[in-house]
Formats: sequence, structure tokens, C-alpha cells
Amino acid sequence: MTSCISSPTYIVSKHLLSILSLLLNEKYLVKNSAEFAQQIREQQIVEDEVMVSFHVVSQFTSIQVELTLQPTCEKLQQDITLPGCTDIFVTNTMRLLEFVLKNSFFAHEQDYYQQTFDYVEGSPASTTIANLVMEFIEERAISNAAHPP
Repeated sequence: MTSCISSPTYIVSKHLLSILSLLLNEKYLVKNSAEFAQQIREQQIVEDEVMVSFHVVSQFTSIQVELTLQPTCEKLQQDITLPGCTDIFVTNTMRLLEFVLKNSFFAHEQDYYQQTFDYVEGSPASTTIANLVMEFIEERAISNAAHPP
């Protein structure tokens, strides 16, 4: 993992985290493998059912900026509690998010580098952004499934 501490976008990313984390619907989110193991131990699977789990490989480096912006903007616009949490308008939040995603910097040893593709894993908002995108994909897949869970 790369570090973004002291990078030009670190503080903005940290502030975005405080806004974007409010948008997460953690219905399908598992924090770690121990929590997952506990959840599946408690499940009763009947004969005509099957349990599936999906793992995303290289999540941060697989999500394109454009895929991030659309669902995030939709969630921000739909969140009626947002005005009580921040004074920043949705359009300005989206501008900041796009700026942070397109201007990702990280440190390696004593040097700073700009990430030119996807976004940096070590940025404060990266995990939340990735989870928002995965939530968007999951909700679409489930709503279009012939036999939703």
C-alpha cells in the first residue's frame, strides 16, 4: 500500500471521507474474514440453496474514475440528511472528488509520485469510494438477477 500522508490531496481526501462515509449502505459489506466466517456459521442453508461469495481482485486499481463519479453523485443527490452534515453543495463535493481521484499522489521512500491511472489505495477516502462503487454494482446485479437473494 502506498502512503498519501503529506500529499497535496490528503486533507481534501480526508474531508471527503467524512462526507462519503455517510452514504454507505453496509448491507453487503463484510469488514474482514473473521466477521465473514462468523456470519456464514450462523446461516442455515437448505437443500435447494447455495451460498456464494465474491472477492474482488485489485479493487482499487480496477475501478475507473468515471465509474466512481456517477453512483457517488446519485447517492449524494438522494441523501436528504446531507445538508445537516456538510455545507458543501453536491456539485462542489463532486468537483473535489474528481480532483482528488485525478490528482492522486503518493510517497515512496523520500519521493512523491502522481498516480496516472485509477486511484491510490492509501488515500483516506479510497476504501469508502471503492465500497460505494461495489455497492452500486451489487445493487444493480441483485436488482437484475432472475432469482435475487
